[in-house]
Order: sequence, then C-alpha cells, then structure tokens
Amino acid sequence: MRGLIYMIMGLMFVSCTGRFKDLNTDNTGITDEDMQVDLNHLGIPLNVIQQGIYFNYDYGKGKNWPYQLMQNLSADMFSGYMHDYKPLNGGSHNSDYNLQDGWNGTLWENTYAYIMPQIKRLEDSTRLKYPAVYAVTEILKVEVMHRVSDYYGPVIYTSFGNKKMIYLPDSQQDVYYRFLDDLKTAVEILENYVNLAGYTPEFSRFDLLLDGKVESWIRFANSLRLRLAIRMAMADPDRARQEFVDAFADPRREAFFEPCPDDVLLQDRDGRDSVRSPLKGQYRGIRQGTMFAHTLYSALSKIYVNVQTKPILMTAAEVWFLRAEAALRGWTTEDPGICYEQGIRCSFSQWQVPGVETYLQSDCRAADFEDAFTPGNNIKARCLVTPRWDDAASAEMKLERIITQKWLAVFPEGCEAWAEQRRTGYPRLFPVRYNNSRNGCVDTEKMIRRLSYPSSIFDSDNGQYEMLVDALGGPDHAGTPLWWDTGRNF
Repeated sequence: MRGLIYMIMGLMFVSCTGRFKDLNTDNTGITDEDMQVDLNHLGIPLNVIQQGIYFNYDYGKGKNWPYQLMQNLSADMFSGYMHDYKPLNGGSHNSDYNLQDGWNGTLWENTYAYIMPQIKRLEDSTRLKYPAVYAVTEILKVEVMHRVSDYYGPVIYTSFGNKKMIYLPDSQQDVYYRFLDDLKTAVEILENYVNLAGYTPEFSRFDLLLDGKVESWIRFANSLRLRLAIRMAMADPDRARQEFVDAFADPRREAFFEPCPDDVLLQDRDGRDSVRSPLKGQYRGIRQGTMFAHTLYSALSKIYVNVQTKPILMTAAEVWFLRAEAALRGWTTEDPGICYEQGIRCSFSQWQVPGVETYLQSDCRAADFEDAFTPGNNIKARCLVTPRWDDAASAEMKLERIITQKWLAVFPEGCEAWAEQRRTGYPRLFPVRYNNSRNGCVDTEKMIRRLSYPSSIFDSDNGQYEMLVDALGGPDHAGTPLWWDTGRNF
C-alpha cells in the first residue's frame, strides 16, 4: 500500500451487490460471541472502521488488491501521483479513461458491505452508554464517507440502516452539510471530556490512528471541518466561510494547542512566590515583538504538532494550506503568504528534507515532460508558478501556488489530491495523450470528474440507481462534475 499509514486486518472476503436492503447484513464475519469479551463490542468495530478508511485488508492472502483498485488505479492515478507500469487490459483502462467497472465499483461496494454496517452497529450501541466512542465513530464515519462522496457524488448516508429499510440518497450538497453537522456534534461531545481529571476514554485502547487522547480527536475533527469547508468554497460560499470560521475560532484551540497545564506563581519584590496567576485550563499565547527576557511564557499553551508528529489521514501542512486559501478568500485575518510558507515548511519537516528556506525563495518552474522511449508523448510544462510567494500576483495566481504546494504536501493521498485538483484545476496536470472515454463523455482538457456508480446497483436495484442519478443531477458518467466542482475559483 502506498499511503500515510499501513493498516492490515485479515477478514474473509464476501462479494456484495448494489441492493441496499442486503447491506444491513454484516459481511465481516464477526459473530455476536466475538463481541462479548473484554469490550470487543467497541474494539472490533472500531478496528474495522479505522482500517476501512484505506481498506488495506489482505483477506489472509498477502495481497492488497482492494486498496489497489480503490485508490491506486483511480484517485492516485487521476491526481497525477502515480501510474501502473504494467500494460493492464492491453494498455487501455482507467489511465486513458476506458474506465473499468470492476475496479471503480470496489470502493462503493466494500464500504457499504463492510464498513458502514460496523459504523451503524457502533452508533446504536454507544450513543447513550459510551458517548465519547460515539463521537469518534461519527468522526470516522465522515472521514470514510466524504471520500466515497468525492468519488461518486450522491451517497446513502442519513438513511443507511434505517428500520424501514428505505434507502434514500443524499445529494452531495445535503450530505456535505450533514458531514459538517456530524463533526460539530462530535466535537461538542468530546469537549465535555477535555477537563475531566483522570478520564481515560473507552476508545483509547483501540485507537489505531491517533494517540487515544480526546484532544487529538477534537483536533482531527476540526481539521476535517476545515477541509470540507474549503471544498465547498464556490458551491456555497456563505456556508463554507461560516463553517471554516466556526472550526477555526474557538474549537481551533483544541485542535492545535494544549491548554496551560498549571497556574503560575509570580514572585513579589522580595523574591518570594506570592501572587498566583490563574492559567490552568486556559489557552494563552505570546504576542510577537514584546522583547521579553524571562522564561514565564514556557507555561503557556504548547502546540500539538511538531516535527515528530506522524502524518495520519491529514497533515499539519494540509491545514496550513487550508488556512492560506481561507485567508486569500478573506475569511480570516491571517496573511495567506505566511500560511502558504508555513505549509511548505511543515511538509519539508514531515519528510525530513533540508533546504526549505532556499526553496521558498526559488523561482524555478516545472519541467517539460520528456518520455524516455516515445517522443510523441512529450509535452510542455503547464504548471508555471514558482515556489516563491508573490504578494503582487493576482488572486488566481496565488491560489494556484497554494494548491500546487498543497498537492505536493498531501502526497501520496490521492483521494484528497484528486478532489482538490478537480475543484480548482490545480496543479495544471498533463492531459491524457489518448482519451478512450465512453462516447467521449470526458473532455480531454477538463479531465475526469468522477467515477460512475457500480453496475451492480443498476443490475440489481434499478430504482435505487435511478434515485442516485437523479440526486447527481446529470448523466452517470465520468464527465459529470460533482456539486463542489463548479468550474470557477472566485
């Protein structure tokens, strides 16, 4: 698996169909007896859900083919990150938009057959008794399902697993609003636990992604809110701005900083500790330019992210680029250039690459592509921005710089890179040399916009399929743009 984290869990593979009425049946092979031991009713579903984000299951066969089909041969390739060197299917497949349904339906089918049933099971069993576990489940649910929506468009989200077995699709607009609401609710639940002395949440021992701390899940949830808000910047600018500001204001402190651990005793004129400054539990920072010479500020809020922080699903660099774009749009009072440069610094630090300050001042441009064997494939570079920030540049040029560097920083997470490239048009990728899309549905210059729904839905539940297409608002092919893909940036 090419990814930020490696997740392995052996489960028996069972194929699934597009019939949502069948998706209440758990296909993971987990029995009720398995759930009765040592909080397994929490741990087993949490493990399945966390590992299901990238779905790097090998089913005991030493193969990671589901991940390869779900991500490597779609998002990773469409984002411009990688390409399979084998001439699969005679050399004509997803790469030239001759889309393979057997590949492209894998994310949809496996998510609904394996992951969503576990999410529903955990939601029902934790909502009242284990609210912190419930909150983490909701965060994971959004992380899992926004990726599915960013592939296909409308999804089954709010009605999944309902007792009436009526599975109505959510349009992408509606499901994005629900994603943001669910993240907000999860943060509110977790914030109730932040200041409980000695509290160890039940999910801690089963946390595969973070460090088991409530604060870390608040940080992740708010960072995810920033990502989704930016994604809908042009589809619903007012809602997007408000969501970003809400996640960036009060909750942002929990997302990036620790509260002050203790009060501080200040000395009187005689050098005795006599005046207590009440700081414990508060969020306090340092104003720049105060020329202080003491060490008292060491007691103030510490940043969670540092050079040792391991990248998991989202990175500090991505958050800085989200902040840069928000500032460029006037949503915050931050300086977009400063946020942009901080994003680059964080990415260099993450990968432990030297020379970041030189890079920040570089006017080097992207190189032309020269094929090693077939000169006919050569093409001039289309990305013309340089790393150096230019305050005098147009807003469009600034955005191109931000997204191009963001594309580099989120590597190798092709799902996010592909989504952002479709939303903004950046970085300026090379178009396909040959376009074999069905009936020419994909414009070579506009490139692929989504994946079609799996044929299994059409074959086994045509009514469900028609509802999904109706919610999509366009034909079910790879050239139809998603809701947040408006074709403009300002």
